[in-house]
Amino acid sequence: MADLAGTLYNNPGLKERLNDYPPFIALAEQPDFQGLAGDTQLAQAWQSRTSIDDLIKNASINSILKNPDLLKSFWGALEPDLHDLGSYLVTGQSQKYDSETILGRWNFNVNATIGLLRRSRPNIPSKEMARLKNRIAMEFARTTFVAMPDHLSILKNFPRTRTAPGTPPATEMLNVPGRWKNLDGRYALTYSPEGKAEEVIVDIERDRLTITGQGLELAFDRED
Repeated sequence: MADLAGTLYNNPGLKERLNDYPPFIALAEQPDFQGLAGDTQLAQAWQSRTSIDDLIKNASINSILKNPDLLKSFWGALEPDLHDLGSYLVTGQSQKYDSETILGRWNFNVNATIGLLRRSRPNIPSKEMARLKNRIAMEFARTTFVAMPDHLSILKNFPRTRTAPGTPPATEMLNVPGRWKNLDGRYALTYSPEGKAEEVIVDIERDRLTITGQGLELAFDRED
């Protein structure tokens, strides 16, 4: 891990590319690795070109280096793909993963979602459409979709409305795990937002991903 950190440290442009490599997308969803992304002290040290020896002493990195289970998880994700990873860091292309276009991080697109809604409900009154647009923009502002290897996915900050007798409806944000499968160019996504498995269809055209079915019409753009 120290050797990889050193390589990235001496080649800052590779860091962002590594973040987008599918196995590392999955690792980044683990709480301990998320701590690295949120560590402002680590980010400042990296930007100020602190020595690699001092960088590794950072508490967030050190906690990973001293955790055998985390290291096993890290190397378990890395070792099968070392050759592909090396090529990816040089060319930006992965022979192993590029064919699965669903893989990656996707950010919610309000206007594209409204476009889907307009096509499916062409007779909706303009006032109702404006109300829905405002609600969607507010509730889905932080929603993202992450598709990882091994057919795993997570719909993050997904709004669900809860109702209880005697209280007004309340919206809560859920992180909903799921599984995807390739349907010869399209994808099926199975997830359980309410404890009951539901299946929706995922279509991808260039950098646009749409989810439809089970009352959902959502559009996402691939994260830059």
